[in-house]
Amino acid sequence: MAKPKPKPKPKPRTRPQPKGGAKSATGATRARPAGAPRRDRVREAAERRQRRNRLVGVGLVMVLVAAVVAALLLSDQADRRARQELTGGACTSDDEHDPERTLVGGNYHVPNPMFAVDPPAGGDHSARAASAGTYRGAGVPPDGEIVHAMEHGYVILWHRPALKDADRAALEDLHRRHNRETLLVERPSLEFPVAATAWHQRLLCGQVEIDSLEGFIDQYVDKGPEKGFIQR
Repeated sequence: MAKPKPKPKPKPRTRPQPKGGAKSATGATRARPAGAPRRDRVREAAERRQRRNRLVGVGLVMVLVAAVVAALLLSDQADRRARQELTGGACTSDDEHDPERTLVGGNYHVPNPMFAVDPPAGGDHSARAASAGTYRGAGVPPDGEIVHAMEHGYVILWHRPALKDADRAALEDLHRRHNRETLLVERPSLEFPVAATAWHQRLLCGQVEIDSLEGFIDQYVDKGPEKGFIQR
């Protein structure tokens, strides 16, 4: 009689290892927490948003810088064109002025200011501002008050005392047309027969040129740093 065959010994059961599991210090694979993949996706999405926001911010800054540069270039071109139109005849223009240095309470007000630029077109000035009008001889306000008027946006029409009657009449007529926004001032020390000044702008003319003077008024009136004082 044949001997029965021995039954095979059962193999020990092993637990399947999860995919992506981490190994422990003993070499055994440890399962990752169930929420780990979702946290990774959330972190990656946040990082992508941060990168995108940084790129958008850089782009906006570049657009703003380009807009400012373009505006400055256009302003400079417009100023050059205006100067060319004003200086087509016997007039020249510049932006010479005394610097503003003495800031007191938010203003450049000082007692008895002195000016190196003649005629003045800026700088530390008196606390009082001259009003629009015609001034001659002893009635001419101090330079500090006239410069303060320019800070308010007024344009000054300067002339030598010894003008021809026709030239004086033409200047007076120009002032009457702009009597709320100009001062007509006699100035013996003037190097040129006639000049016009606004805040940080000057027009110096070898003869009375009404078109250039009026163009200067139109270009620079009410352009001072303290606007809103001129009642038109």
